[in-house]
Amino acid sequence: MEIAVGFFNFGILGTRDWIKKENPSFSELEITLAFVKLSYDAGEISLAHWEHFQKIMASKIRRDWAQRFRAMIKAKGLDYDGVAKLAGFKNGNVVKATVTRGLPHFARLLVLLWEEEQIGKEVTS
Repeated sequence: MEIAVGFFNFGILGTRDWIKKENPSFSELEITLAFVKLSYDAGEISLAHWEHFQKIMASKIRRDWAQRFRAMIKAKGLDYDGVAKLAGFKNGNVVKATVTRGLPHFARLLVLLWEEEQIGKEVTS
């Protein structure tokens, strides 16, 4: 049984690794969504189940990116007003509303770069 479980996990982890390689900016939640989409495309789950899963994951992904962005600005000693000033926005409320609606791709890039920087610091410590 252990061999069967190992083989099954190898397939799942290999597919997840492939998705990550093809989409390096994806979060873990986005990788999971893409993995389930492959199952839907293969006819393994129904359209209703796929749409339900997609709806649930969309809000989780939006919240995850927002949380990661907030962690980044907190670690950098900024608040929404500080980000607004640096980015040329009218005020911090504009930034907060934007983050709540869904983090723009340029802001996701900043989060990814910051997270990579943090990983680099952990490796050299």
